[in-house]
Amino acid sequence: MSEDRMITGIKVTDGAKPDGIQLPELIRKSKENGADVKEVIGDMAYVSDENLEVCEKEAVTLYARTNSAVAAAANTKLEEGFSYSKDAHMLQCPAGHLAMRADYKKASNGNTYEKYCFSAKICAKCPLHEQCKVGKSKTHTYNITQPNAYHKARLEFESSEIFKKKLDIRHRIEEKSGEMKTAHGFQRADSVGLAAMRLQAYFTAIVVNMKRIVTVIPS
Repeated sequence: MSEDRMITGIKVTDGAKPDGIQLPELIRKSKENGADVKEVIGDMAYVSDENLEVCEKEAVTLYARTNSAVAAAANTKLEEGFSYSKDAHMLQCPAGHLAMRADYKKASNGNTYEKYCFSAKICAKCPLHEQCKVGKSKTHTYNITQPNAYHKARLEFESSEIFKKKLDIRHRIEEKSGEMKTAHGFQRADSVGLAAMRLQAYFTAIVVNMKRIVTVIPS
């Protein structure tokens, strides 16, 4: 949908298809329909490495929040009592015991996954056994995710004031969807099948766009 609330592109899929992967085609359709796409405002489903690459290639700024798991990893704080021993280069538990080893795994997205392994025998005898995250764990490990530099830069952008202001108008797309459903019967399919659903979506969009055109054209 454009800034003046005109629907510029629609993609109808079955319920098993995720929303996020539809973004490149929605951008393409919007451009083919005459929209000058410079910014995209959406929800968390649209943030992925693939979509960010497409947006960068198309010179489009994506205003949508990063997956909460990635955001949490970037702001990871060790649980109370745990610390990192600079001398031993190893994680230390609240009782003062060091992990026996650390396993590192780098994923395809560039994030690093650190798994610190503690001694099961020491944990079993520890007075903090029932209070400690590692003590209660069956594997006696403490896992930390370190996001890559690209994700960190993205999260810094998402904390900016301009980003927050842009997200303040995201509700407009929900309002347009609500208009289509409550005023034009789009809450229920008229016929069976995706082909029929596409026709219903296109005709409903045409109607609400015509209403919008009448509203914005000076009398």
